[in-house]
Amino acid sequence: MFKMAFGNDRIKVKCNKCGGEMFSDEFVLDPDYKMVVCRNCIRDKRKRQEVWAEVGKQREARLNAENQEGEEAKKPKPAGWDKDDELLDRLVKQKQRVKETSGFKELANGKVKCAKCGYAFKYDAENHRPMNCPYCFNPVRKSYGF
Repeated sequence: MFKMAFGNDRIKVKCNKCGGEMFSDEFVLDPDYKMVVCRNCIRDKRKRQEVWAEVGKQREARLNAENQEGEEAKKPKPAGWDKDDELLDRLVKQKQRVKETSGFKELANGKVKCAKCGYAFKYDAENHRPMNCPYCFNPVRKSYGF
């Protein structure tokens, strides 16, 4: 009877976390924020958690690679090994590491293949173009680590 008399029972409420206005039935009690927040805040929190998890994996992979480099540095170098050779060796290893950890697979003629969607496109590493995969907008520089 109450709904019939007043029609729509949806009320707009301001979120205490982000300040956005949403309908009252779109709010959720979140244990992390310890308050009632809108669904956008929950979505943003999940994205942030995913990003931090990915950053942690990348950091761990980088530390493992550095440990392996430290072990390789202990190996004796050939005669005539100098600072230039050391620099070139380090750059080659860095490029290999980037290729292994990136979401893009390098193909012939400067083309790369996106691991997310499988689309192959030409990438100019010198000018960093295109910045995203043309098909799914996956960021290239983030994946390659430039």
